[in-house]
Amino acid sequence: MAKIILFGGSFDPIHHGHFLMADQARLQIEAKQVIFIPAKNPRWKLPKLNGEHRFQMLKRYLNAYDWADVSRYELDGDEEVNYSIDTIKYFKKTHPNDELFWLLGADQVTKFHEWKNPELIASLVQLLVYARPKSSINQATISRYHMHVITGPESNASSSAIRECQSLDTSLSVLDYIQDNYLYYVDRLGRYLDELRRNHSFEVAKLAYQIAVSNQMNGAQAYLAGLLHDIGKNVLPPLREKIMEEHYPHYLSLSKVNYHQFIGEFLAQEDFKIVDEEVLKAIRQHGNVTIIPDLDQTKWFDYGKAYFKNNNASIDNDALKELIERVNGDLNAFINEANKLILYKNRINLIDVTLMIAKPLENNIFALTKALFRGDKASALDIFADLRTNNVEPITLVSMLANQFRLMSQIRYLDQRGLSQASIAKELGLPDFRIRMSLQDSRRLSRRAIINNLDTLYQLDLNIKSGLIDRYYAFELFILNFA
Repeated sequence: MAKIILFGGSFDPIHHGHFLMADQARLQIEAKQVIFIPAKNPRWKLPKLNGEHRFQMLKRYLNAYDWADVSRYELDGDEEVNYSIDTIKYFKKTHPNDELFWLLGADQVTKFHEWKNPELIASLVQLLVYARPKSSINQATISRYHMHVITGPESNASSSAIRECQSLDTSLSVLDYIQDNYLYYVDRLGRYLDELRRNHSFEVAKLAYQIAVSNQMNGAQAYLAGLLHDIGKNVLPPLREKIMEEHYPHYLSLSKVNYHQFIGEFLAQEDFKIVDEEVLKAIRQHGNVTIIPDLDQTKWFDYGKAYFKNNNASIDNDALKELIERVNGDLNAFINEANKLILYKNRINLIDVTLMIAKPLENNIFALTKALFRGDKASALDIFADLRTNNVEPITLVSMLANQFRLMSQIRYLDQRGLSQASIAKELGLPDFRIRMSLQDSRRLSRRAIINNLDTLYQLDLNIKSGLIDRYYAFELFILNFA
């Protein structure tokens, strides 16, 4: 007899708190499976989205967990209102030899007596109540319906907060689905960002999420900050100056180019009701990089020499050239890596740079993309072999390749609109030489072909995460079939 937990709700959308409840309950009672049951017509509240969207987000969030399943029972029914008792009777029939549990939050205990046939529910399943440590629960209801209380970590995640873009405590796969289907807050962002800048903000958000998670930081905070970092850019005078004078008078002496970061923080607080100080700080400070000079390729070397000299250090020419190549046109990265070298010694040579400054994974992804777009599959396989030797997971490569392909698509789109390379670089916040090289390669394929390959990468990501195919073999096949 297996223990099966039934977990009903609107899941509009699923968030980390839902998952935490299910996972903790599963572990504490040693259940074999948790079945998530999205309601089509819940009694207590009307979902913002139709059942199909909520079902798809559940599937994407839970895809990697073999103990989790999503049922369409209530979604496919014709009932005007979904009652838990009807759902429980259905699962009693389909799981006659299993022990069934019904999971509910502590906030639902108070109203449980108002549910349809509460006594019958309590006789058919064991009721599980997830409660925060030291929280207060109606003990009379607990005793009357023989509820079993389990305790676990507290979560502040909220579906309504996600819908309103106040916090985004859900998986990246769900956030991608929201973006791709223009759900919840996506249309609202259009009040602040045109389509091009909105797409750019989504790319920044995804990259920020991935970087944060890889460094054991909060991906949801990083994504939200990345998503909203440019919402102040379209605020024009005199409103721009008015906001700065009233709320940021100490920064009026800065270049007006920097104003948008402060206005972005102001809008995040006032319009989106963001209260997370880490998110607000990231929005406010993201523009600080504009104090670094905007360098073209010819000025990089002179800037590098001057930077080391101004910090009482020197660097050999070949070492500086290698350092510039390894930071891939990123001035922030250059300064960080240069400071690290200066701490090590005051005269830097090529061996120092080679030993202390790793080639970024992005460079390998750029080279891999170039090889694919030029039809050089042998070089692409060699690059992949080197990455595999360095224990880089194919799933990481899939994600980074997808980001590179999206960038290629954006560049092609702007190019077809007639923007110059310099204008594209300014619009996307990338060095001129990256735009020039990307354009050369992206023109070898149509924009439709680039998008089709993006779809292939998405399917590859699903197949690898689902364990349907060996991850290394799958990536090699992608290279061999690339067109």
